[in-house]
Amino acid sequence: MDPTFDQPPVIERVIGVQFSELNFFTNAHAGWFWKSFLDSEWTHVNEAPKIEDRFERFDSQMRGRTLPPFRVMTEPPAERHQIIRKSDDRMLQIQNTRFLLNWRKKEDQPYLDYEEMFKEFVQYLELFKSFVAEASDEELNLNQWEITYINHINKGELWNTIDEWKSVFPFLSFPKLKSSEGRIQTMDSKWAITLTEDIGRLYITLKHALSGGPEGPEIILLDMTSRGSINETMSFEQGLSVGHSAIVNTFADITSENAHKQWRRIS
Repeated sequence: MDPTFDQPPVIERVIGVQFSELNFFTNAHAGWFWKSFLDSEWTHVNEAPKIEDRFERFDSQMRGRTLPPFRVMTEPPAERHQIIRKSDDRMLQIQNTRFLLNWRKKEDQPYLDYEEMFKEFVQYLELFKSFVAEASDEELNLNQWEITYINHINKGELWNTIDEWKSVFPFLSFPKLKSSEGRIQTMDSKWAITLTEDIGRLYITLKHALSGGPEGPEIILLDMTSRGSINETMSFEQGLSVGHSAIVNTFADITSENAHKQWRRIS
């Protein structure tokens, strides 16, 4: 059984899939999907830069790789559209190669576990498939799954100085400074972990940050993203399950028992 927490430091979770480019898709189609396939609770739309395609490739898959073909653009490329629910706790992101669902923590709402969010994601993905079928003769050819957990660990809860990060992440080590006046001021680390049998990769970013801008409180930002291929042996459902398990087990492995008590570990 994967570890679970009653009050984890997760402030956002993103579940998504990448697919072969939908040639018909324009910004107008994003509005069509929003108004015709979503209910009135989805009230706001933002435009954002398109997320570039990402593929997890391993040694055997790199051979024979070619550059993408040159294309002449006859109209501006479609952007990424962020469709936000009135309660601001959900966001759908769509572009011509991606479909994402974000859950964002709100103080007055309970933590949403992965299983419930996954059910919602499947529901909205099916709506998007219906939209694609109605709007064109193209199909969604899924090629990558992706899941992200964003964690904020606030200063004053489990740590006050950078040196005290080890009370949260016991594996960390810091350079020994000869000067008694010296101290670690900030930190930024990244790791990439290959998942078993080259199913995908887990990317971990751990850094010192300010929440909400330059005047915000100090936090430890822990970003964990799993990503891998969708193919004849790995469905998006299986991939997301593997990615979720990799994230939550690694999170439990790299954090301390004292932190687990703070976050009320259940299993």
